[in-house]
Amino acid sequence: MKTQFKLGKTYGAKDNDKTRELKIIGEYLVVIQEQSENKNLIIQTINSRKVYVEKTTQIYGNPFEYYDEVQIRAMDILLDEICIKDNNTGTIIYGDAKMFMGENKIIQFTAIGNDLIANVQYEIETINGERLTGFLYCTHQPKNYYLKINNMKTQFKLGQIVRFKNYRRNNDEKEAYFVVIQEEDVANEMVLYTINTNRNYISGTTIIPEFPEEDLLIVDLKPSDLINQEITIKENLFHDVVIGVAVYFLGDNDSIQFNHVGDLLVSNVEFEFNSTIKHRLKGNLYIDLLIPLQ
Repeated sequence: MKTQFKLGKTYGAKDNDKTRELKIIGEYLVVIQEQSENKNLIIQTINSRKVYVEKTTQIYGNPFEYYDEVQIRAMDILLDEICIKDNNTGTIIYGDAKMFMGENKIIQFTAIGNDLIANVQYEIETINGERLTGFLYCTHQPKNYYLKINNMKTQFKLGQIVRFKNYRRNNDEKEAYFVVIQEEDVANEMVLYTINTNRNYISGTTIIPEFPEEDLLIVDLKPSDLINQEITIKENLFHDVVIGVAVYFLGDNDSIQFNHVGDLLVSNVEFEFNSTIKHRLKGNLYIDLLIPLQ
């Protein structure tokens, strides 16, 4: 008689006509819930091969027609998409397995509540390029590809400066910079303010990024990065908000930071513009947080 599927047991796809048709060869699974009178058998995929990562497969009939009980070694799922429990934050997160810690030992799972944790640690690379380390983990939770705080998309904070990952088309093109003027939460979408005029937006334009976690990177912006760029300041002479080309900055070339003052974001750096009057116009980068979306 065939052995019943037991909690923590690992399985691998057979090489036969059915598995080739379903494209599940190279797939490993683990039992995360045994079958009983009031519970269904649940077998969860441990690894995803990139070519099949978008595919979901419904298995009909006897699972033993598709899978054999196997011993999986740490090396067997290297470079595949896996799930770990991050050692630093305890976050359950997915990414590509880049290396494993220690020996190429047989993977064994231990039950922790409703989840399973393995005896092998991996370093993974997440979809936004972070390298994280933790034990291989199987969970009932939905997939988490990003390091999130309190299960909310709060990676980007008010006043942080960001850029789009793939904006520049060539090395000669200037980067486009934005600052977060509204954080994403349960009730609100993230809003960005355009710092420097670029091929898509003029300085002062506000935008709502569609996929911030996938598309944006936090950057360390220096005043020199904005020289000869069109930016928006509140000039000190007439106290008007003006757009112009920055030709000079005051002080050291330290990182630009925005201070939250009432309903404003004001930079720690002053810039100068050429003007038609006797004196150059100068002032800080200046953002009114109450401005309507443009």
